[in-house]
Amino acid sequence: MIDSPNLYLQDVDLAKAVNVGLQFGGLLYGREAEMQTLKECYQRSISSECEVAMICGISGIGKSKLSQEFARSVNDDGRSIFLSGRFDRLESQPLHAISSAFDKYCAWVTMEDQSTAEKVSTALKENMGDEMACLVTVMPNLANILGDDFNFNQSSKNDDTAVDAQKRLRYLFCQFVDVISRCHEEPLILFLDDCQWIDNASVALLNQILMISGSAIKDHRFFFFGACRDDEMSESHPLNSMLTTVNSLCGTKTTKIQLTSMSKDALNEMVSTELSLLPRIT
Repeated sequence: MIDSPNLYLQDVDLAKAVNVGLQFGGLLYGREAEMQTLKECYQRSISSECEVAMICGISGIGKSKLSQEFARSVNDDGRSIFLSGRFDRLESQPLHAISSAFDKYCAWVTMEDQSTAEKVSTALKENMGDEMACLVTVMPNLANILGDDFNFNQSSKNDDTAVDAQKRLRYLFCQFVDVISRCHEEPLILFLDDCQWIDNASVALLNQILMISGSAIKDHRFFFFGACRDDEMSESHPLNSMLTTVNSLCGTKTTKIQLTSMSKDALNEMVSTELSLLPRIT
């Protein structure tokens, strides 16, 4: 109490204080500095600089919570489109996390904004044509944007080898991201969780997306950030190597946001708030 008098001698709403019990809410405790760093990185990325952010820390430290609160803050402003995906150690399908993020975008835009969906549909058909059929296999909801008049059976180069098919899919994915970025005034935000489990195909795709974010997508405002358990990743991890390469080739720097254990005061604030108890009791 002597060291932190404001914490223990503050005025308290007694009506709330007597409401004893678990009152879990959506508050973020002890991460104000990290949240500010993430917001500043985002603002730089969509305004003038090419920059990505990685939220790092051990399992359970609060990486996902920080990303959720960041998503809430930008969504409340109504000035961005937030997409998210999660890597799974047991997932065998390449590109699953990234494709699921953009598949959710396709579902969202067809349900929430029909005029934009029509705009996106026209732009995709004009810029990519029949090649879009390949992307429907990894983003089923894209079919709803393209409409019933699109011939999904049309797809050239069916004799591609597996390697060539992967390269072609990455190229089409980058085109897709570029086109939809042009169709929105709002910045496009992509968040990928559990990046310590990223697959090689996703590393290659993310590499290409970040490469073009320094040129074509830069004018249309694109921001990528991820979360990872950096204690499970070596310096030679494919994601670390890719981010280093992107930085050296096109100047896209990575801001590392390291989460550590909460301070004693932040922990006390969380416990007292969630249990509806006075800080001096907890």
